[in-house]
Amino acid sequence: MDVVGAHCETVPAQAMVDIAGECGFGFFSIEHRVPEFDRRYGGRFQAVHALSLGFPALLSPVACHGFVYGLSHPAVGVSARLLYRLGLGDVTVVNSSPVPGSQVDELIPGGTIRVCRLTAGQEDPEFGRAVAEAAGAVAPVVDLGSLAQRTDPRANVAAVVRLLASRAPAVARRTVALNAAVLMLTARAVPTLRAGLDTAHAVLDDGAALDTLRRFVSLTGGAPRTVDALLRLPGDHRATSTVSAPRRSPQNAPAFGRLAVPSSDRETTAC
Repeated sequence: MDVVGAHCETVPAQAMVDIAGECGFGFFSIEHRVPEFDRRYGGRFQAVHALSLGFPALLSPVACHGFVYGLSHPAVGVSARLLYRLGLGDVTVVNSSPVPGSQVDELIPGGTIRVCRLTAGQEDPEFGRAVAEAAGAVAPVVDLGSLAQRTDPRANVAAVVRLLASRAPAVARRTVALNAAVLMLTARAVPTLRAGLDTAHAVLDDGAALDTLRRFVSLTGGAPRTVDALLRLPGDHRATSTVSAPRRSPQNAPAFGRLAVPSSDRETTAC
């Protein structure tokens, strides 16, 4: 968010909630929300630990009817049950192992996908099967180089901006569309995951995703031209690292963040 030009740290929580309602996107950092926790936590954990199973998902300042939480650990069922017991009525936890020994806190086509959704305390196996079926309908990601973390944070951000501008490798686009489809279905913005996939691709194709980012940067007091400057950076289409566990490199960890996406009925889903 800093690199893309947004001034999130200077925006009060309620103002960020209003921004999310206005443009459909909001960002809430744990460091800003819980400074004392960050003072004790920051730099001490470079891998998943007990608090990772639920703590970041509990810090949303937005009242949500559904949560999607990515976990770099296979215990998606444990995490979902913990979050339900701590007050989240509709919670979905996702995880992937694109290659043996790796743990990723998003869904990546191919490899092993793990999903657990609890609604009113009951697991929804149909949701998990629908996600697996949708992931199977998406071409498997063979070249993980386009998805792995770059060594330079600005290169990471530029890769995301290029994707929103529909200039990214197809494997990155397919991966983002799959995760977006799950978010949209949880937010009740689409009736099926297939419809979510179609919507995600359409949003990338018509430039709406990039327009939303520019608008968000502007609403936080930033300069949208920063987004355009990132677009002009040369794209390498390759990462300089491989997917491994833990996913975050020491220089970027532990940057847990909050992302809010309004649903079709004006409520908000956080991930």
